[in-house]
Amino acid sequence: MNTFLPSAVCRAARNALYIDSAEPNEAAAALPEAFLNDPLIYPNQTIQAKSETGQALPRKLIKRHKKIMQDLHQAIR
Repeated sequence: MNTFLPSAVCRAARNALYIDSAEPNEAAAALPEAFLNDPLIYPNQTIQAKSETGQALPRKLIKRHKKIMQDLHQAIR
C-alpha cells in the first residue's frame, strides 16, 4: 500500500481489500493491480450493462415499505 497517500485514502483501500468491494474514489490508486483487474470486483461494461444498481427511493415508497414490514411483523406475532 502506498504510504504517501493520506491516511483516510489508505483506510478506504484497506477496507475495499477486506470486504472485496470496488473502490470508486481516489483510494483505488492504492489498490494492487490484481485487485483492480479482478472481474468479480470490477466487472466489464457488458456485465455492468446487465446489472442492477441501488438507487435512492422516494420518501413515499420508503414509508410504504416500512408500513408493509410493520404489518408483516405484527402478523407473525
